[in-house]
Amino acid sequence: MKEILVKLGNGIALKSDWYRAPEAVDRGKVAVICHGFSAHRRFAFLPEIAKFLAERGISSLIPDFSRNGMDATTGQLTDPEGFSRNTFEHERQELVSLIDVISKDHVFGEVKSIIVIGHSRGGVSALGAASDSQVSHVIERVSVWSAPSGTEPSRFGLTEEHRRIWEELGHIPYPIQRLGIETALGLEILEDMEREPNRVERYVRSLSMPLQIIHGTKDVRVPLSCGQQLAEWGEQSEFEPIEGADHVFQCSREFPSSAYLEEALKALFRFL
Repeated sequence: MKEILVKLGNGIALKSDWYRAPEAVDRGKVAVICHGFSAHRRFAFLPEIAKFLAERGISSLIPDFSRNGMDATTGQLTDPEGFSRNTFEHERQELVSLIDVISKDHVFGEVKSIIVIGHSRGGVSALGAASDSQVSHVIERVSVWSAPSGTEPSRFGLTEEHRRIWEELGHIPYPIQRLGIETALGLEILEDMEREPNRVERYVRSLSMPLQIIHGTKDVRVPLSCGQQLAEWGEQSEFEPIEGADHVFQCSREFPSSAYLEEALKALFRFL
């Protein structure tokens, strides 16, 4: 693995981890793996996906989105201002730009096709990029793990009281339970979520490539019904429920692998 910066233009460069396959099965193929909300490129099991693919001949890139707010080395929140402005649409646009750079600028050689993998909110980013005509022609397949089926605020527990506070103050407190801290979400995030709450359905229905949905049956953060809904919308979809798995497949920073993850990786390899 090599830590690199991928320049997107406009002064934005994404810190990324590049896992190069020593003997690539297809040197023209690259996987891009997207982290979720309040996560980062080295979150829990994401490096395990990249290692798994590299060992099987598919080089992989895991970027940090520029506003994710997290330091991948320590796992701590280091940019609360960026975190407070990290909208769904901003991440989607960054991923489109990243895929465009990979496919055109020969950063990683001559890339002919890209596999996009996204966990949780990263799944929404993956679907959004794959449905974008600017880059959809180079995306071969999409695999989303534990992804929500919509971005309406109520899906994430927002009440009318929360909304009133958010609008009046311009921000709302948000607990990152994993870190035991509280930070803020800016009004920009609420406005983005409400601008197109059904964007995920639009993304999935417009996909031109095969879609895999991996979802744990014991996921309480993003219910299994979300994965089932994605599968219903997708014309070329494969639904892979992982029995007993939670939102992160019982993985953590300290324990990045599990039997549930191994099952999900086997499903991913069958799909690819």
